[in-house]
Formats: sequence, C-alpha cells, structure tokens
Amino acid sequence: MYYRLKNIDTGDCLLAGARRLDIGHTPSCGLRTECGSGEEPRVLASILPRKGGGWILTRRDDSARVALAGRPVGVAAAISPGDEIDIDGTRLRFTVHTDGDYDPAAGSVRWTFTRLPEDRKQTLYKTSKKMD
Repeated sequence: MYYRLKNIDTGDCLLAGARRLDIGHTPSCGLRTECGSGEEPRVLASILPRKGGGWILTRRDDSARVALAGRPVGVAAAISPGDEIDIDGTRLRFTVHTDGDYDPAAGSVRWTFTRLPEDRKQTLYKTSKKMD
C-alpha cells in the first residue's frame, strides 16, 4: 500500500508510503515547495506512517500554514483518502493505492508533467530519490 500526492495546480505527482516524507524548502525534503524571497528554507510539514495503518500529517513549523480538508492543522491530523492538503499555498490531493505498481520501501518517486512548447503534448518525466 502506498499514497500519491498530486499537486492540484500543476498535476505533478509523488508516490511514497513506508517512510516519513518531509515537505518544505530544504534540500532534505522529499517534496520541495517554493521558498518566498527573503525566507529562510525550512521543513514545513511531514507525512508519517501510522502504526496500525494509514498516515498522519504533522505541522513542523509554527509559521507554516498547514490545512487538511480545509481545516488548519495544529500539531497533527490523520489523513483520509481524497483529502486536500494545503501547505503554504501548495495544494495536494492525497490518494491511497494498493495496485502493486510501486514498492514503498524503495523511497519516493516523483512524476512531473511538463508542457512542451513545440507540440503542446504532456510528457512524463520520472525521477526518483531514495529517502533515508
């Protein structure tokens, strides 16, 4: 079992599951978001596997705006399939999958959809980052 985070605005996706996923501006984050000018890079939130199954969204920075299904996250909240996660304006859709196409123990895999100017077709690029 694994989850997919899909950026609602760009269509970019990230697959993860068995390990903690940090979200923010630092190079150590598995999912990096834009850092405002003059802002210090930081980890904003994490998604953690929950004992007994499922995942938890935790807010890691007091100044970060973290919301789950439209409600602010104080410290932590359980994530449900289909929930929208908003982290400082980056909107992500959380879905759970059991199709066997991905091994969560392998780390995270990012899928990026980019429009090519010459033919306007979407092309899929796959990059992976092993998470420690």
